[in-house]
Amino acid sequence: MAGLPSDVLLRRIRSVGVRAIDALRQRFADSSLLAVAAAVVLLLGATATAAVFALGSDSPGGSDPSPPPVFTPAPATTTTIAMIFVHAAGAVRQPGLHRLPAGSRVADLIEVAGGVDDSIDIDRINLAAPVSDGERVYMARRGEAVPAPLQGPSETGGAAQNTGPLDLNTATQQQLEDLPGVGPATAAAILSARVSKGRFSSVEDLLDVRGIGTARLDQLRSLVTVR
Repeated sequence: MAGLPSDVLLRRIRSVGVRAIDALRQRFADSSLLAVAAAVVLLLGATATAAVFALGSDSPGGSDPSPPPVFTPAPATTTTIAMIFVHAAGAVRQPGLHRLPAGSRVADLIEVAGGVDDSIDIDRINLAAPVSDGERVYMARRGEAVPAPLQGPSETGGAAQNTGPLDLNTATQQQLEDLPGVGPATAAAILSARVSKGRFSSVEDLLDVRGIGTARLDQLRSLVTVR
């Protein structure tokens, strides 16, 4: 009976059961034996019915349960952090070119450069200043003048060149403050003397500026000039 629909199989099972009970009634005159035989037939019929339903649920015509939902994980997103290259120079333990995330500051540059040595003049460094790609950051030592910024390569590919000593007749307030031992007040006094007395004719004219003595002049002599 394989391949028959479930309702046809059920009708056939019921028909076989009725015929079996009729045959038992004719065979057994004792009603008790007849009841036992009928119960056996009914039990077999119930078992066959359950088997039919089980087969029907597995058959192609049966109703299949809905498949469980399939969840597709969202694709992982990756964030690319822009990197910059900055040259650390001066009083750092590992001077040279260092790679940093964009938006880094001088403090971050010092960290990747291995920290600073004991000679650094930390009061002259702005740790919070941002650094940019291709920049050279010089960490000045105590008593040392900060070198002038290096010029970039020329359009013809020439090498960068260092500028010479600071010209007292063209120096700005900030450039003068970068000299060792020259604070804002002394730098302002140099500018004031340049305005009131005219251009400096020699480096020794600094002795006429308030706050500069012989010892300070000797310290500045190789760092400044007059053009």
